[in-house]
Amino acid sequence: WRTMENQSNELSSNAVLAVITPPAIVGIPNTNAPSGWPVTVPVLLTANGNENAVSFSVNFAQTRSPMLRYVGTTLGAGAAGASLVVNTNLLNLGFLGVAVALPAGNTFSPGTQQVVKVTFDTEVMTFQQTTSQLLYFLDNPIPRQLTDTLARSLPANFSYGRVMLLPSD
Repeated sequence: WRTMENQSNELSSNAVLAVITPPAIVGIPNTNAPSGWPVTVPVLLTANGNENAVSFSVNFAQTRSPMLRYVGTTLGAGAAGASLVVNTNLLNLGFLGVAVALPAGNTFSPGTQQVVKVTFDTEVMTFQQTTSQLLYFLDNPIPRQLTDTLARSLPANFSYGRVMLLPSD
């Protein structure tokens, strides 16, 4: 910095700059579906661009009405080329574990990415009332975690969603 009085060069003291990114969001959007038909529910990652892998478990209504019956899990469009691990050991309790990892050194693009799609069969609901089932995240059988390319844990918020089942004829 230059002063006007003596035109000499002076340096200011050192400063520290910290860049803090917000926590990424892993979420299940609310989904409407006719009862009696399969419903596919996306799991979305609102990424900062430094995330390489995500894991979680989803709890769903396996035994109470309206019942959801697990059919399968596939990679979403935002996770092309990723590895997918699905743990179905606790399906009888309504727990599904999922882990998605991109190849080494790769990251999810910033913004909202569809990481996986989970498909359920639904029971037929014939009454004239819409019914919903909550899908929420747990840590069993696979814990909630988001990591960078060096497998360091990143902050993340996990938000639940609902499947709204509409009456069928």
